[in-house]
Amino acid sequence: MSSIDSTAAQKSGNLFLGLWRGDVALARTYWLYGTLGGFALSLISPVIIYFIFAQSRHLGLNGLRFFTGCWCLFCIAWSIFIGVATWRSATNYARTKPKRRYNAIAAKVSILVSGISALIIGVQLVEGSSRNSLSEQYFHYEFQIDQRASLAGLNAGLPRKIDKITYLDRIDLQNYTFYYYYRITNVVVFRDAFKERMSQKLSADVCTKTAFRDLLMRNYALDFIYSDAISTNFVSFAFRRSDCSISD
Repeated sequence: MSSIDSTAAQKSGNLFLGLWRGDVALARTYWLYGTLGGFALSLISPVIIYFIFAQSRHLGLNGLRFFTGCWCLFCIAWSIFIGVATWRSATNYARTKPKRRYNAIAAKVSILVSGISALIIGVQLVEGSSRNSLSEQYFHYEFQIDQRASLAGLNAGLPRKIDKITYLDRIDLQNYTFYYYYRITNVVVFRDAFKERMSQKLSADVCTKTAFRDLLMRNYALDFIYSDAISTNFVSFAFRRSDCSISD
């Protein structure tokens, strides 16, 4: 397409169509939309990602995955679009200006190098996400920090009397497991009966109360540890998300 046709296409409002077809001048496509546009995108991306992760408490893990995925797809789509636009513009440039076709060759080589680099980085990211996704690591890290900060407040009111013979002494968090330490003030004689009764009660509480289910949904474990007057750990109960039929 001639320069007159190119200008007409841009004035008609079909800039994206003109870029896709390679009708926009090579220098404009490569330097303005490719180089400068890519630089602008690289500056905006950290801000967008930071904003998404700043909303992690409200979005949850699935929300983080969705919005970060959408932004990554947009960046990939833009890179492919500009790559195709530059390649086609370089082809048109070489055809209309054969004596200066080295500019077109240089532009195509740059596109190939950028594409190979992006492919290598993409493969590394996919391999890394298959082991443990960045959003999941960040979410668990942030959630653990928040919970550790709140533990001081939770333990400030402890020990607390739960019933006539039971006290909740303290709550701890280690390796994504919440530990609830209970103390029975007398000696439990019928331990099997006590274990069965507490197992039923805790199962009902853990699997129905929102606070406990919220922790389990984030892959945290809950351990309830009981001691009595003669034993520091005579019975304990462990709950995982599968125990409450919480699917992924």
